[in-house]
Amino acid sequence: MSRCCIVTAYQGDDFAQLAALTLPRMEAFAARHGHELIVHKSDGQGFTNSWMKIPAIIAALRSGFDFVLWLDIDALILRTDRDFLEDVQPGIDLLVSWHGPETARLDGIPFPPHYNAGVYLIRRSDWSLEFFTRLLAMHGQVTHPWLEQAALHMLLGYNEPLGNGPNLPNQADRAHVGHLDPIWNSIPGVAMAPDPVIHHFAGVKGSTRFDLIKAGAEIVPVYEIAPPAVRSALTSQISQRVAAERALQDLRHTVAAQTGAIGEYENQRVEIEKLKHDIAKSRSPRQMLRTFPGVITSRLREKIDQLSGMSSSSLGFKFKIDEEPALVQNLRPEGKQERFEGLAFSTTGDTLGVATADTNAVLLYRRDSNGIFEDKPYFRLGGLDYPHDLSFSMCGSTELLAVAQRTGSLALFRENGNGYDSDPVFEISGAEAKLTHSDGVSFVPPFNHYLAACNLGSNSISFYPRVSLSPIRFALKPDFELTHSSVFYPDGLAFTECGRWLAVANHGNGSVAIFQRRNKLFTGGKLRYGPEPVTVIDDKSLRYPHSVAFTPRTNHLIVTNAGGNFFSAYEPRRSHFGLRWSQVSSAQKAVVDDEAFRTVNAENKMEGGPKGLAVHGNSIAVCSPEIGIKIYSFQEA
Repeated sequence: MSRCCIVTAYQGDDFAQLAALTLPRMEAFAARHGHELIVHKSDGQGFTNSWMKIPAIIAALRSGFDFVLWLDIDALILRTDRDFLEDVQPGIDLLVSWHGPETARLDGIPFPPHYNAGVYLIRRSDWSLEFFTRLLAMHGQVTHPWLEQAALHMLLGYNEPLGNGPNLPNQADRAHVGHLDPIWNSIPGVAMAPDPVIHHFAGVKGSTRFDLIKAGAEIVPVYEIAPPAVRSALTSQISQRVAAERALQDLRHTVAAQTGAIGEYENQRVEIEKLKHDIAKSRSPRQMLRTFPGVITSRLREKIDQLSGMSSSSLGFKFKIDEEPALVQNLRPEGKQERFEGLAFSTTGDTLGVATADTNAVLLYRRDSNGIFEDKPYFRLGGLDYPHDLSFSMCGSTELLAVAQRTGSLALFRENGNGYDSDPVFEISGAEAKLTHSDGVSFVPPFNHYLAACNLGSNSISFYPRVSLSPIRFALKPDFELTHSSVFYPDGLAFTECGRWLAVANHGNGSVAIFQRRNKLFTGGKLRYGPEPVTVIDDKSLRYPHSVAFTPRTNHLIVTNAGGNFFSAYEPRRSHFGLRWSQVSSAQKAVVDDEAFRTVNAENKMEGGPKGLAVHGNSIAVCSPEIGIKIYSFQEA
């Protein structure tokens, strides 16, 4: 498997604001495809401006990566369904997008066809390392305003785009260079691909560029789910707006230089006002969507409804558990000491892990090719200290397993092909970690660069940021602690796939509190939830809620009841204030044999029912010491 990385760099406060918008998308892309992300933040020393990319690229090539994708910090990834490795060409060491009439739709002011150096896809080879070393050696010798992009053209013998005379032959280097599909470097208002993966906001300055990228980031969820026709129509709208912004920027510059030509100034002023009007009409993403033909708007609405379940044409959501006994799989514990407490599916859903508190182990079950899990665990991770919950996540190209141990520790284990290493690759523990009876753990989606843990002792949820990918390291002290009067003896937690909502199962007061992620523009770029819950489910039928999970498409909230013989599903609902959840369950499913449940529950009202819970695809897995694991199929729409 090829080892790949995405590299970017920036310096200064203005570019830091852009990075706050574009880096999360780079992280999401890297996480989805198993690539590493390397970010260089310059302190102003050494190489500055766009020359920063060259030493960063060389460093990545020397680090042993097979492929390096360079992205300028003003490049916004719109969708993550395509991997850049799909565009690798045999025998080609450097791929760069060529912008000209033969490769892209040209908008705005005409320009000479040329390579744009905002995105590079580089294969590690002797040639690529030597070529970028030669390119770096030209620093300080290039006077063209394109800087290192001009140096690229000069090395390849392309003088015409620079206005430096005819092109020169350089077959030795050009044999290693190919054209990168413009979908990876589509520049709105200049050179557009019909269905881009990346919008590169090159050539736009200052607050205008920030506003454009911010508007683009707001409609990224549409790009992730919409069909190509919708994406193409939206791209056209965005390009028209950016072309108008660029023209407005150029006209302002022209007018500023025409201090003596009053008549001409008035003509330009009128044109500026017209452009401002045209921009205003297409500025808002909502306005852009309203300009689509009705059939496209309808298709887009259908796609959004399919993903989120928040249908604007139906009164509610549909959720149904398959009742056929043949469709329910039961994995029994091998001995009475194996008290199953916590559950989690791996990132692919092909492995189901369960925490066995009394035997201090995590057991892993493997799914067969027929979709059924094997009856016996294929791997046992022992030597733990009262493991109560677990969570899986990709970290670069490696899958990690996080285990919450009630004694106050979060241990992370690395997958090794046959299971997981017996020793943790990292552990969060100690006084500064503030972990007290840590019963629940979860990586925080969509980027999984935080770990969140429940603390029964302090009635809080602690968030630990990842500080390093290689070696894998998380902060030992929580970056944020979520507390609220509704959070009382939190026993389990779960996030929606998008990471926008967090649900907490409160064992102490028989409720579930749901918090919304705050906008990073108001948190200084930090991850924060709350401070107030958007919903507190205080359903009287809840019996010592233990674990929670959201379904992937409709965000139904599933809750297990340790003191009740069932798990419950709560329906999400629209409101004027956003998404909220019902106070009464829309479905309940009995899990344990009634007689067996009553026997245990008579001795301890907090026991006997389902505890651990995991959801992946259309599978719900629940577990308890009495039943082991039961796996159900469900449907949602």
